[in-house]
Amino acid sequence: MLLRWANHGCEVECGTPWPPDRIRQAVRRGNHPTAQAPAAAAALRAETLEKVEEGFGYVLQWDKIAHAPPPELKVSPLGAIPHKSRAYRAILDLSFVPRELADRALSVNESTTWLAPQQAMAQIGFVLPRIIQYLADAPLEQGPMMFVKFDIKDGYWRVMVDPERAVNFAFVVPRTAANQPVELFVPFALQMGWRESVPYFCAVSETGRDVAQALVPKAAELPVHRFEKATLPPDRVASAVPTATWHQSVPWHIEVYLDDYVGMLQSTDTRHLRFMSRALLTAIHSVFPPPDVTGHVGQDPVSQKKLASEGVWCARKEVLGWDMDGEHRTISLPQTKIETLVNALRRLRRKSRIQRKELESLRGKLQHAAFGCPEGRAFLIAFHIALTATHRNIAVTQPLKEAATDWLVLLQAMRQRPIPVAQLVVRPVEFVGFCDASGTGAGGVWFSLLDEPAFPPILWRVPFPPDISDGISSTRNKGGFVTNSDLEMAGVFMAFLVLECMVDLRHRHVAIWCDNTPTVAWTKRLTANRSMIAARLLRALAYRMFETGASPFHTLSIAGVDNAIADIPSRSFRQRTAGGKVFDWSSTKLISHFDAVFPLPQTRSWLEFQMNENLRSRVYSELRPHASNRVSWRRITRTGSVIGAYGPSSSWTTSACHPGSMPRLFPKPCNCSAFLQNGFGQDPIPRNVTRSVQRQLQSRFVPSARPINWLASPTPPSRPTTSTTFASSDSSKPADEATPPLNNN
Repeated sequence: MLLRWANHGCEVECGTPWPPDRIRQAVRRGNHPTAQAPAAAAALRAETLEKVEEGFGYVLQWDKIAHAPPPELKVSPLGAIPHKSRAYRAILDLSFVPRELADRALSVNESTTWLAPQQAMAQIGFVLPRIIQYLADAPLEQGPMMFVKFDIKDGYWRVMVDPERAVNFAFVVPRTAANQPVELFVPFALQMGWRESVPYFCAVSETGRDVAQALVPKAAELPVHRFEKATLPPDRVASAVPTATWHQSVPWHIEVYLDDYVGMLQSTDTRHLRFMSRALLTAIHSVFPPPDVTGHVGQDPVSQKKLASEGVWCARKEVLGWDMDGEHRTISLPQTKIETLVNALRRLRRKSRIQRKELESLRGKLQHAAFGCPEGRAFLIAFHIALTATHRNIAVTQPLKEAATDWLVLLQAMRQRPIPVAQLVVRPVEFVGFCDASGTGAGGVWFSLLDEPAFPPILWRVPFPPDISDGISSTRNKGGFVTNSDLEMAGVFMAFLVLECMVDLRHRHVAIWCDNTPTVAWTKRLTANRSMIAARLLRALAYRMFETGASPFHTLSIAGVDNAIADIPSRSFRQRTAGGKVFDWSSTKLISHFDAVFPLPQTRSWLEFQMNENLRSRVYSELRPHASNRVSWRRITRTGSVIGAYGPSSSWTTSACHPGSMPRLFPKPCNCSAFLQNGFGQDPIPRNVTRSVQRQLQSRFVPSARPINWLASPTPPSRPTTSTTFASSDSSKPADEATPPLNNN
């Protein structure tokens, strides 16, 4: 497929030709105002003429072709965006349609037929999670993780399109003087702004990653690459050229995100560093050949400017917008980005209205920051709601200002301390629970699957006050202010508070089952755009997760009939029987009932944890339809009481979490994981609970392995291709052993 593109260019189908009047109108209109400013016009004109000299396109004199333009000529406006590594970045607006033609004409992107392999983009969203996962899995005892990054210079310009269809991407060459003739530039390569550019380019760059994956174990047999020495740290440059073989036990990993190749290696040995660089650079040149192969007069595809700064092996490096620390296993948002966000949020709080584009840009940057601080997703709800407005000028509401304040708190913490990767990845579940809520109260159970810290099986319950129970919305009470799903969300939040009062949750992995689908979805995304009560509860949950340093809190779905163990405590308040009698179980009766229905092994007894009144009242306030001052959840009092089957209550504080103080409060905990797998007496829950939890978490949160290896299973071509492919002729070999050709043809 790549050989076909190299010989004939990527396939282009951009719809029917434009009428001459539309072409002339597009030429008269010219480029976007951003590209017409004097500084931007000068920079883009110089860049365009440089591309002509390098053979990446050609120029047409408009006055010579105006009477008979090429059949498929389309002219789109060029835009200029400030860029960190150059003055401006040029983007061709191939989605532009003039207002007067909006109802009867299509843009280039709208008329484009999908021909690029879309599966090539399948990995874009998983690159950063996979890097984090690999960094967290790397054994600490084997030393620091080293990083290297290679950037493809002018990446899109390295992939050519069908020369006969290149006129679909023409634009007016920016002019710096009024007397300059009107010229059109026709590029031979992919353009930033075309809908097919990303999948076409990813097919090439992903293939390069797969080539590198195959070459790393054989790197010692490859010829020395002319750039590999430049990738060594300054104190290693004088080392001799390695002659030893690659050690198969050395952990390594390779990822690519568009034009950024990232190598990870858990070794500081100079030989290993050079071998890894050699394999990566050779693989890049196998799909992006250098000028001595292509015949272009441009620079090498491997950016020499960034090779000196980002292409040197180091334990600390900025990767995909995050500062990675391979020695301490942490990530952090660069200080410059934090300052930019802080200033933008402070400006937002002072405004009464904001432009839609500005708010969308701010939300996008905050979503990026939320990757390292997942709790921040709950503080984006107000941004999502505000952007549902159709106006270009959006009102800055009080919830939006409060969300900005919440984010300022998170950013201040991110400024002061890096984020451990152990806090961001999924590990075997350590605490598992079940929860439920009814019209009269919420309740559930918690189990520890650890020996230390551990606690016996705990049940808990919290009653709802009459005003909340009477305010439940239903067919009989259409004026209610709270829904059943809101109460279930409160149940999940209170379950987290109960567990927080019992153990130190820093970097702990927790899973809880809930039989309410909306609640499971809300907690999974930490977003609830249609329920303000659920949004407030999610904000409170996010603050507690942030303050405790807990790993992502996983809520899993369970059928209501399988959730009997949580139904009983949640329905033990003021329930009416079939005969019309009202019962309200005492703690002793509830524990006795649990001991009978869900007997514990080794003659153990259930214990009930009772949340303190202060915490309960704060949760109640979130359930009431208030809109004034928000409850502060940054600090709570971790106290409560534990009641056994017999005897008085025992006070529970955070000191009870320490292994030394646990025997004073409880007898030796039972083996709960074996107990869970065997089910509960006459009302069994899903069997093999711990394995079921981990399987669900793995499928939902852990980045999957790459589904495609372009060497082992190339995509069937849409047209016949040459007989030479990148796949190994031996289909029995695994993907990592497929050997690509090492030449640059």
